[in-house]
Amino acid sequence: MRAAVGGAPTTWLTPIVIFVSVMANQAADAAFVVMIPLAGALYAAAGRHPIVGIAASFAGVAGGFSANLLPGQLDALLLGITEPAAQLLAPDWKMNIAGNWYFIAGMTFFMVPLGWFITERVVAPRFGEWTPTAEAPVATVGTELTGAEKRGLRAASVGALVVVVLFALLVWPAIWSGVEGGAPLFDEAAAGSGGGVEALQPFFQSLVAAFFLLFLVTGVAYAARPA
Repeated sequence: MRAAVGGAPTTWLTPIVIFVSVMANQAADAAFVVMIPLAGALYAAAGRHPIVGIAASFAGVAGGFSANLLPGQLDALLLGITEPAAQLLAPDWKMNIAGNWYFIAGMTFFMVPLGWFITERVVAPRFGEWTPTAEAPVATVGTELTGAEKRGLRAASVGALVVVVLFALLVWPAIWSGVEGGAPLFDEAAAGSGGGVEALQPFFQSLVAAFFLLFLVTGVAYAARPA
């Protein structure tokens, strides 16, 4: 999160802060702890009122809490509530973690420009120009990544790529054409009857485990980086 907003140009500071704040919801409540004070420090360093940055980031984290370009742990949590509730009325009804993906992705593209407009046209003018004083020095928050952190991010990126490729291979029918049962995460029977999305239901049902493995591998890869 620090790497994403640390190099933001001043003119694009607000939309980048809001976008990263929305995407930071993948880290759940950690986004409130990291992004909001970091946004205030970034705005202060750019010569803008830090409260404006705090408001912009809070709008992205809290207002866009259910918006994201990717399904995340909130979707997994809601799936565990809504599917059993729906099955009280329809016992055979099935849902998957990606069932709400179109909506949350669309809301990301809606929240960012809306938050940008309100921040610059409504919030920022109320605070006016801001100049730090000697009596109230600005607390600085380091945004530059250390060498170890950069190596950790590279290792985590490689780990994420490995997990993504692994699950892509498990869905690819051609690779498993000579194996009994076909691809583990692809329903050949549904595909044969013309059901495109239905054929991917095993993959959708495995996404909770996929996200668990993704965060586990990337976390271990980052923590195991050389000092």
